[in-house]
Amino acid sequence: MRFETGMLVVHPVYGVCKVEHIGPVDVKLDKSQRSFYKLAPVYDTKSRLFVPVDGDNYDLRPVMTKQSAEELVRQIPQMEPVLITNEKEREKVFKELLHTGDHRDTIRVIKTIYKRRQDRMRAGKKNMSMDEKYLGIARERLNGELAIALGIDRSGVDAYISSILDE
Repeated sequence: MRFETGMLVVHPVYGVCKVEHIGPVDVKLDKSQRSFYKLAPVYDTKSRLFVPVDGDNYDLRPVMTKQSAEELVRQIPQMEPVLITNEKEREKVFKELLHTGDHRDTIRVIKTIYKRRQDRMRAGKKNMSMDEKYLGIARERLNGELAIALGIDRSGVDAYISSILDE
């Protein structure tokens, strides 16, 4: 898919980005004159990314629509946590699921970590720092895109989700 200057796209690692420019990169090391998307992450004003226009675009995709976001939120209760049979593989599974760019995978990671957190608390154990790390990544990515799609502040996404699920 080809994107245009000014469009909002989702990068699998940096989340929602604005396409600032399309063209060659003015870097002495790049003599190819290939065209790149110059992306500005919406929630990180100091960063800039350069993604080649040709090729797979590193899994760039358009931001979900408001209708898609509303439907996704309504589906949250039906999404199952991830079944992880080998605890040593948990981090690998989380990384793989978060890299797919599929919102359902992200929600499943969040639900898995919440369930694990509750189970550990009932057993009198502390939360695992790795779980908290991936929970933060998953929530940041999901909430960032939902905020843009729904036209609300990122800090209000959790309250929005709760209000829809409580109806």
